[in-house]
Amino acid sequence: MSAPGDDGFVYVSLPEIGKFSAPVTVANHRIGQSFQTQLVSGGFDPMTIAAEVGDTLWITVNFSAKDSSVTYAVVPAGSQPTIIRTVPADGASDVDVLDSLVAIFSEPVDLSSLASGIHLQPIGASPLTATLSDCAAPWCAKLVPSIPLPGNTQFQFVGSAMVTARSGTVAAQPFAVSFTTGAPTAWPDALGPRPLAIKSFTVIEFQPADDTIHDYAPFLTVLNSGTTSVDIGLFDFTVPGIGSSEWGLCDAITVAPGDSAVLFLADGGLYDVTMGLRGKRATGDATATLQYVSAGYSVNMDLSSVITAGQPSPAEPRLPDRWSPYCP
Repeated sequence: MSAPGDDGFVYVSLPEIGKFSAPVTVANHRIGQSFQTQLVSGGFDPMTIAAEVGDTLWITVNFSAKDSSVTYAVVPAGSQPTIIRTVPADGASDVDVLDSLVAIFSEPVDLSSLASGIHLQPIGASPLTATLSDCAAPWCAKLVPSIPLPGNTQFQFVGSAMVTARSGTVAAQPFAVSFTTGAPTAWPDALGPRPLAIKSFTVIEFQPADDTIHDYAPFLTVLNSGTTSVDIGLFDFTVPGIGSSEWGLCDAITVAPGDSAVLFLADGGLYDVTMGLRGKRATGDATATLQYVSAGYSVNMDLSSVITAGQPSPAEPRLPDRWSPYCP
């Protein structure tokens, strides 16, 4: 509960303290005023009621017609803003990378104090650039990151004691909310060039010994020209006249900044990825899409190659499978 403002009203709210929902009534019996609202997750956002310092406000939660809980609070002469709830909540997981962040305070706060008083940062990293607003409510602070958040990343939404009420009092205590984002989103243009570059991409046509089938195998070498590691994910391979198949990576391939990687290897007389159809031959250039993740962002890289004559894989000792249509 806040102290009365110049307009003679106080702000009343309740932090989220559970998962239940129930109607609640707040009443000032001295002047015969009250309001009703709904508990959501055991709490409610700030609402106003006329009151003076020393008035007793009665709070009644009605769980059912025969089950209610009554408590009271006395209007103080002074108050400090406290955090009521945040979106996302503390410990939230799989948070949408496009979501904004919201902090609900117990009373109106000075927007200028929020600029230095709240921020968003990955764990162990510097705060991110974000636009700040008051959510069209004076007790609400909203942060909109300048670019989509990285996926599968742990963040802290932090508020300091520099947050100040409109009455001039500082926050009662700082807060720090931790949450984890969900799946990566597409690489934002604001981050500049995509980190992975193609050093070479070719597709060969060959015939296994004593067989008439024509097989097609890709050869791909990449270079990480960025500043963050790259984790290779999926390879969607298409040969016109033969078909297409999406190949998942069974064993991780991570390419460090400045390093190159050969993605497909000879494997016990076979190539990592091959495609063929008895009685059929390619009718055009081969295409593919390589998917990778870097800095928590996903990138799809489109590839194209003419098909050239090649040879079967040498019969080397079999290696563990790195690529398969059945890998997750």
